[in-house]
Amino acid sequence: MKIFLLAQGNLLMILYLSISIYGMKPQFFTNSKDIPKNVKILDLFESALDELYIIDNPEHKDADDLILKQKVFKTNIDIQPIWVYYSWRNIVVKIVPEDIYIRLRTARNKNLITEEEQEKFRSLKVGIIGLSIGSSVLHALTRIGGPRYLKIADFDTIEITNLNRMRANLLNVGEKKVLVSARSIWEIDPFLEIDLWSNKIDNQSIKKFLGTSQKLNVVIDAMDSLDMKIMLRVLARKMGIPVLMATSNGDCVILDIERYDIDSNLPIFNGLLGDDEEQILNQFTDFNIKQDYHHWLDLALRIVDRSIMTKPLLQSIDKIGIDLAGVPQLSTTIDLGAILLCYIVRNISINNNVPSGRYFVDISDFL
Repeated sequence: MKIFLLAQGNLLMILYLSISIYGMKPQFFTNSKDIPKNVKILDLFESALDELYIIDNPEHKDADDLILKQKVFKTNIDIQPIWVYYSWRNIVVKIVPEDIYIRLRTARNKNLITEEEQEKFRSLKVGIIGLSIGSSVLHALTRIGGPRYLKIADFDTIEITNLNRMRANLLNVGEKKVLVSARSIWEIDPFLEIDLWSNKIDNQSIKKFLGTSQKLNVVIDAMDSLDMKIMLRVLARKMGIPVLMATSNGDCVILDIERYDIDSNLPIFNGLLGDDEEQILNQFTDFNIKQDYHHWLDLALRIVDRSIMTKPLLQSIDKIGIDLAGVPQLSTTIDLGAILLCYIVRNISINNNVPSGRYFVDISDFL
């Protein structure tokens, strides 16, 4: 990524160029002669056509002459392959075109998700801010054949302590979270259009993130910045964009749904912080998290509310800065939150009833 700095007096203008335009995303070729030299080639085209025959003719799945039927099918069908180049792996994958690939990828979703519902889900534009937790949401959305357009933001790099909850591995330590997250889901669906934001979301960029030319349909808040949480909701309400957030609560999840797309008068955080939003924003902005972590924690607990926190988490919270370096989170809880958020996004896409409010998912209720 290249960064250009233009200084004018005391003003410093920073122009960031998207990571994706520098060859960091998959490249597509329709002619094998155009693929790069000295790359490993993985040919999945024939096997994809074999699968296509089975999903189009499920009654033949156990036929004695299935291989012959598939051979005849492949001889007669006019489907041209494409080659997908993953530069970071130095691998080219030969596969079927996007429409057929998506049919194959979502074949086992039917009819738990109908074809019409799948199309609506894929047409959604979803933004995720914060990728320690958000990377699990990305994977959940992608695996189920969700939004083709994704906008993801995180300014940080991966550290070893992130590996207890983030979809990353030891070899990714030191790399940008946005880049690792994008590559991991491009390896599931190379046709995804991902807008990568590797810069810190602030007052100037938050509105642009929500969208000007391409407005987001849903935004998922997984960031630590409290003032930006407030600002996000104020702007999302003006733009009619629903905001979703899943907060880890030990082994449980606190789920916040704010449907600004159907209620333009809905108070931020569903009114949990009161009605004076200017005062709220001032309170949540006037501090430095690095200099006063405990003040940040006190403000965060106004949003989460101590009264609904599990006993192990409460005991841990009181030891932060003494025995613990940060708020504890479990990968199992992160994944549970991601599943819930994915479910909500899918139901929003098909206009199912998803009301605003705060909800709780406690695993112990089921045991």
